[in-house]
Order: sequence, then structure tokens, then C-alpha cells
Amino acid sequence: MMHSMPLARGTQEGRAKAWRPLPGSGAPRVLIVDDSRYIRELLTLHLSNAGYGVFAAEDPVAALKFLLQERPSLMLVDVDMPYMDGFELLRAVKSDPMYSSLPVLFLTARENVEDRAKALGARACLPKPLFVQDLLRAVAAVADTGRFPIG
Repeated sequence: MMHSMPLARGTQEGRAKAWRPLPGSGAPRVLIVDDSRYIRELLTLHLSNAGYGVFAAEDPVAALKFLLQERPSLMLVDVDMPYMDGFELLRAVKSDPMYSSLPVLFLTARENVEDRAKALGARACLPKPLFVQDLLRAVAAVADTGRFPIG
């Protein structure tokens, strides 16, 4: 099930449509895919405070449904999730020509997954627990905003 988190920019709970940046703002949109509600809410808080449009999916199936409707600027993907893991989601996303260049960052408490993730097309692996500054730095680098947002 797809949940958009309440954001300062006015998205509504349960809406399937993506957050739209204000005209001229060009803010990147981030899709968070994590089965932990706490992690989704925490990441949403920090990224939306830093000026990103944020959407959250509770599992890879919800993320794939979201991708049928909208195109985010990047994805933050947990490795261990129900139905399919982050590796399977990454493989599915990268196999679609429309999304083959979509930047994906992995979030994981596992060790030794970076080589496999990068071989499948992930830009980086961020360890859990995660420092906010590291999250914002990695997202800014991948979103190519040319800025380091502080949230």
C-alpha cells in the first residue's frame, strides 16, 4: 500500500499522485522504500525539511505500483523487506528502460552488500543507523542539486 507522508508542501495522506514542486522550484522528488514505518517517517521528516518532495512505500510492490504512475528523482531502498528484497526491486527497476538511469541509494544494517548493490546499479549503500548529515549529503550528491541541504 502506498502512503504519501504529510509534508509542508501540502500532500495528503493516501494520495497516489506524486508531490509536485512549486513552479520554478525544481525540487527533487525522493521515493523511500522501507518496511519500517518509523524509518519512513524519520526519513520523510528530514528530507522534506531539507526541501525535497518525499513519497514513501512500505514494500517493493507498492514502490513498483508508484513507479507506474510517477517518476521520482531518486529512490532510497531498504535491503531487507517482505515480498521481495531491495536487490530484487533494484533489478526490476533497472530492467525497465524508463528507469534504468534512476539513481538508487540502498539503506541497510547488513554488512558486505555494497559490491552486490553497485553491481546491480545502486549508487551507494548507506548504513543503518544513519546520521542525518550523511543522508542529506548522499541524497544531495545523487540528486545533483549542487547544494548540501540542512534539515
